[in-house]
Amino acid sequence: MTGLRRFHPAYSVQLMRRWLAVCLLPLLNALLAFDLAAFRAALWQEGALLLALAAAAVLLWLPAGWKLEQGSLVICRGLAARRTLRLRPEEIASLEIRENPVSRLFGAAQMTLYPRRSGPAPKSLTLWLPRRAAHELAETLIPLREERPLYVPTRAGRLYLVLLTANGLVTGLLAFVSVQRSDQLAAAELKRMWAAAMQGLIGVERLAQRVLPVGLSWLLTLMGAVWFVGIAGGFLRSAGYRVYRGRAVILARGGLLTLRERRVRPGCVTSAEVRMTPLARLLGRCPVYLRAGADSGDDTPVMVWRVKDGVEPLRRLMPAFRLPPLRPEPLTGRSLPAFLALPGILTAVVAVGWLSSLWRLPAASLPLGVGLLLCLGLVAVGLEGFFCEGLRHEPGGPPTLCFTKRYTRYLVCIFSPQRSARMYQTPFSMQQGRCHFKLFVPGCRYRLRSLRLWPARHVHL
Repeated sequence: MTGLRRFHPAYSVQLMRRWLAVCLLPLLNALLAFDLAAFRAALWQEGALLLALAAAAVLLWLPAGWKLEQGSLVICRGLAARRTLRLRPEEIASLEIRENPVSRLFGAAQMTLYPRRSGPAPKSLTLWLPRRAAHELAETLIPLREERPLYVPTRAGRLYLVLLTANGLVTGLLAFVSVQRSDQLAAAELKRMWAAAMQGLIGVERLAQRVLPVGLSWLLTLMGAVWFVGIAGGFLRSAGYRVYRGRAVILARGGLLTLRERRVRPGCVTSAEVRMTPLARLLGRCPVYLRAGADSGDDTPVMVWRVKDGVEPLRRLMPAFRLPPLRPEPLTGRSLPAFLALPGILTAVVAVGWLSSLWRLPAASLPLGVGLLLCLGLVAVGLEGFFCEGLRHEPGGPPTLCFTKRYTRYLVCIFSPQRSARMYQTPFSMQQGRCHFKLFVPGCRYRLRSLRLWPARHVHL
């Protein structure tokens, strides 16, 4: 293939998308001012500007394209100044193809390439190609010569539906309570109470008694709605999900509305992360994420690991995978404030507010009580990190890490040989022979707290 092949016309639409907000801003100002004449003038002006942007996007799309030359992918862009990027297939750590309903309607596919991040190549490269050309290019760059099924989720759809139903009921109940409280707070009464609040401290207290419960109720409703959207997105992504393991590629594909296909080179995998979230602890099944070069892989787990199955399913994914020990670090001299300072301060502040609400503002005690439980969860996870956080690097094997962050416990196995470290000490940690440790790998860094100084200095990098 020697001729330059053009991108899909959706490429020009993506170029225009960045300027749509600039075009819509004058229209929004005219609408907010309720000025019909100004809106008409802005409409004609923005219409002419959109036509000019469309013409510029088409001019940029016409000379852009890609080709395969001597086994390398060559991408050409630019109108007056031509930019050419050449990528060898072995420089690509992973790629992903996405096809949403709109792009499938027009025969387009979005392909994202993630390099190893070892040279001047960008962190990621997005191409809009015809669907058939995208799959042919993926097979050329990271070929799948054999398909050996590795992971097929079972009962995932049923679990997501149960979670969606429960979350929908709770969010609907919170919305009903919030609407009732908002109806009780009339606008005229709110203005009167605001005027009284400007005159003295007693008026401020009465205003808080009426407004604060309504605000907290709507805040909890918003949190439930955001969680509902997240669960619904997980359900749509997991439909038809399959993982295949070839000799030189890990392939994951699936999706209900947006079809996704991800190909990862096993030799380019930076790290594998097992994330023990609260829901994963409850179900006994933990999501597993793969990082490969510039690809963080945070969007969708490559598989779900059942804890009672042991490490064998993980080793079928990555043969060199190891789990960190339960107690990688002795506790002598470990700093407890390094793990509990921030959660403890936050819990104390919320606890004072909750106790005060029981006395002066009973209507706000329930939302503050929910916040107090969430803060206590942070304290519990921080206390778990005090006992289990650490680094272990045994001879002949990859380094393994265990640490906690927010409500999640991370079990990490590092595969990349490109590693660097940074250590820093406080006066207390110097006295105890400990340090805070940061491990840097391509595209990611891991922070461990209060490690022993001597093993941290002798980690093989």
